[in-house]
Amino acid sequence: MRTRQTKYIFVTGGVMSSLGKGLASASIGALLEARGLDVTFLKLDPYLNVDPGTMNPFQHGEVYVTEDGAETDLDLGHYERFTTSEMGKVNNVTAGRIYDTVLARERHGDYLGGTVQVVPHITDAIQERIAIASEGVDVILVEIGGTVGDIESLPFLEAIRQFRASVGREHTCFVHVAPVLYLSAAGELKTKPVQHSVKELQAVGLAPDIILARTDRYLDKAIKGKIGLFCNVDDDAVITAKDVDTIYEVPLVFHQEGLDEKVSQVLNMWTGQPDLRKWEAVVQTLREPRQELTITMVGKYVDLTESYKSLNEALVHGGIPLGARVKIEYVDSEKLEDATALRDSQGILVPHGFGSRGTEGKIRAVQYARENGIPFLGICFGMQMAVCEFARHVAGCEGANSTEIDPDTPHPVIGLLPGQEEIEDKGATMRLGAYPCTLTPGSRAASAYGETEIAERHRHRYEFNNDYREKLEAAGLVFSGNSPDGRLAEIVELPDHPFFVGSQFHPEFKSKPFAPHPLFRAFIEAVSKRQAGEGWARLGRIHLFGLEDQPWFPAVLRNAGTAYLRLAADVTGQPGYMAPKLAGLLRATGARRLVDLCSGGAGPIPAVVDQLQADEDLEVSAVLTDLYPNVDQLEAVAARSQGRVEVHDAPVDAKQVPSKLAGCRTFFNALHHFQPDDARGILQSAVDARQPIAVFDVPERTVPYLVGILFAPVVFALACPFLRPFDWRWIVFTYLVPVIPLFVVWDGFVSGLRAYSPKELDALVAGLPANDYVWETGQVKVGSQPAHITYLLGRPGAP
Repeated sequence: MRTRQTKYIFVTGGVMSSLGKGLASASIGALLEARGLDVTFLKLDPYLNVDPGTMNPFQHGEVYVTEDGAETDLDLGHYERFTTSEMGKVNNVTAGRIYDTVLARERHGDYLGGTVQVVPHITDAIQERIAIASEGVDVILVEIGGTVGDIESLPFLEAIRQFRASVGREHTCFVHVAPVLYLSAAGELKTKPVQHSVKELQAVGLAPDIILARTDRYLDKAIKGKIGLFCNVDDDAVITAKDVDTIYEVPLVFHQEGLDEKVSQVLNMWTGQPDLRKWEAVVQTLREPRQELTITMVGKYVDLTESYKSLNEALVHGGIPLGARVKIEYVDSEKLEDATALRDSQGILVPHGFGSRGTEGKIRAVQYARENGIPFLGICFGMQMAVCEFARHVAGCEGANSTEIDPDTPHPVIGLLPGQEEIEDKGATMRLGAYPCTLTPGSRAASAYGETEIAERHRHRYEFNNDYREKLEAAGLVFSGNSPDGRLAEIVELPDHPFFVGSQFHPEFKSKPFAPHPLFRAFIEAVSKRQAGEGWARLGRIHLFGLEDQPWFPAVLRNAGTAYLRLAADVTGQPGYMAPKLAGLLRATGARRLVDLCSGGAGPIPAVVDQLQADEDLEVSAVLTDLYPNVDQLEAVAARSQGRVEVHDAPVDAKQVPSKLAGCRTFFNALHHFQPDDARGILQSAVDARQPIAVFDVPERTVPYLVGILFAPVVFALACPFLRPFDWRWIVFTYLVPVIPLFVVWDGFVSGLRAYSPKELDALVAGLPANDYVWETGQVKVGSQPAHITYLLGRPGAP
């Protein structure tokens, strides 16, 4: 049974909004939690809306959703991100909610016909909510929204004045946030705003115990002394609330200023020293990252980034384990007419939203990410736009849309659930809060989470239309997360893409700097992996005779972010030799797919696939494609692979290859099997898609073929005088020996003589944009023979 008295910290603000009361409250809570105390929070908002659920993000910023489905102020997101405390419906109360409660009681007759007044009825209701929210914790931080002097804030200020009198001064601490401004023209700091703000606070019967002076520099002792003197607080109670590079540095600055120690003194609490090592590690990573990554966010509220506050922070969290600082570039989806404006994007995120404005721009962004292999994450409405885009451009559902955007769409792939069509009230009619979700084993989502049963928070009204599930699945879209009953689609993904995931829920609400959400971490990892391989190849054939033994080769594939390895017929010709080597390459690169695009005879392929599948530690999902009519053999492999092997027919015409390979993460093809014009077209298509390229050229066959051509007739001429008529040796030399040079000549022209020398490679890439790409040609050994290799290193300055 709890015996300790709960302590109450009330945080107010003056002069102006956006001073950071929410961050200050969250940071104080983080410091006290680091001292071993159980903390919780309460946000008291003075506006008359019942909750912020129907408020425009441009006016109020993000609507934060709690586990129990409350639509709350965005400051509750700070509270949860900075501490282990879980917020809920009791942790955010608006004036509208308070007045609604009091008026409902009056209608019910609870006041016995008495006159209902702000004091005591409204103030008593506020105090009741404070008491409810504070049950079972050591400390509760109560943040009063708005600024001192606002008319609508007066009932809340009066309520906390009364509350202090009821629980005792020794159990309460008043913290006031106000600005100290630096006037560059005068060259000095001005404390008058703080003084006037405190004076306004005193006018309603409150006096701060601690003042947080919001400023852009540390305050010296003289300035703190002046503020303390005129505001009637101790000098050590004046705390510099300095601007910082990252919000996660605020607790460290406050601790350095002695804030947590002062709070403990005011509240007469004994606590140990805080352990802030995890905060220091986060700040160190963000100050001195090993890499910087930029995510392009394509939305319609980009003019006010507070609208995506939790998304912004979740992206930052995703980079911390990688030692990466994540920056965000905002693109207005209403203005995105040409998706090639996203060509330099490292990763694309399409966020949540409501209404039709800017939706076509979001769909263009999704299409560009899908077709160009750019890591993509769609959140809620972003996931719905991803489904619409896939239905339109891949599944053949022309005009597919959400009925929220186009009620008359011929293909309503997104729509209202049955029973919601007649709902007119907008508030609290959505699917809100945490709902369970079952993930498909082996999917990218399941791999990110490390489990198959999860629960995530929702805030939406429209859902995927299951009438289109079968058609979209047949086209390649994977529904990797679903409600336990299978009725609601929660996650969609594309398996053959570097990262293409859309979630119907809002994963950002459960992300913390010390525990990044799995989807954001996986997304940033995919972006990092892609950037690390920016200068390596996507196109060109690899002959794995000897190349697989080169110590640098797995690193090349790994740096390229290789999602799968492609096999060629001559690679699989020695299954007993190649299978273990391929398995080693897969482990070294992290690739999880084996692809054969030009298998020729396909005879050795089954043996290789079977051997690799026998390796229990290795996931094998081979896509076997064939330019030759051996599909039956390949389908036999697929049949006995129990769904782990797919068979696709590839086009014979080389001109069709670029479109067939759209969106491939890494593709190696036999360029020397194509005529120069076709090869140049493939190169150009990759350049247009901003995909780095490598061309592996193996001309070593040419010399043996020429030797064979010359040697066979000489052998025939020398042997003729010794042959008898109709002798079996005569038949062999007469009919078979001449055939050998013919095969050699044909194969030599197809494979050897069409190979490209460095000079020819220079000609092949002539006319490609030299300003954007850097070409280097070098020599490697393929087996015992040298081979030319040309790397397209990407844009100058790329890794």
